[in-house]
Amino acid sequence: MVLIIPRFTAVLVTMLLLVTASVQAATVTFSTTLPLAAVANPASGAVTGANAVFNQNVTGSIFNQRRSPWDAANSTVPVGTGLYSSIRSSKAGFATVDFNFSSVMKQLSFVWGTPGPQNRIEFFLGGVSQFALFGNTIIGGNTAQGLSVGGTLSLLTKITGLTFDKVVFRAGKPALEFANLTTVAAVPLPAAGLLFLGALGGLMALRRRKMII
Repeated sequence: MVLIIPRFTAVLVTMLLLVTASVQAATVTFSTTLPLAAVANPASGAVTGANAVFNQNVTGSIFNQRRSPWDAANSTVPVGTGLYSSIRSSKAGFATVDFNFSSVMKQLSFVWGTPGPQNRIEFFLGGVSQFALFGNTIIGGNTAQGLSVGGTLSLLTKITGLTFDKVVFRAGKPALEFANLTTVAAVPLPAAGLLFLGALGGLMALRRRKMII
């Protein structure tokens, strides 16, 4: 049996697939060229972990607890005024801090100080994990940990190519320090839906006109 799909129906199916299709493929880039000024990180959400220690928008460094991302050979921001945040566990286990966004985002960037294998940044959309970046994840033949050259360099890290509404920073006893956390909003999903409905209405009107003629 041969299934014949009317041209009008085929067009609608194609449009529906184009609107609903979603591919999450993150692109990660590292740069040793840092911003020339420090800006405050956005307000955080929940902090989890029995031994969690979270410091939001602090300055300076404390030996064996946290080190400012601006305290690096490639930074020109004064350590005493350079704002940053850090999350760590004071004992065994992991600590996390959430950043929730009121709309869907498509890009995140931050200055990452002393990346380590226990550092993880995970992206969520609607409560579902989309992508996770570790300090020792290989990206383009390099790792954040390796590029930081033993902690002497901080990295401007940018993640694009995926949509998310929540980011979770996780670390063990070695802290994950980050500064200048910024996001870029994605095109609102309702706009895509309205475009689809508008096109659908136009096609239906065109078909009705042809039937009348």
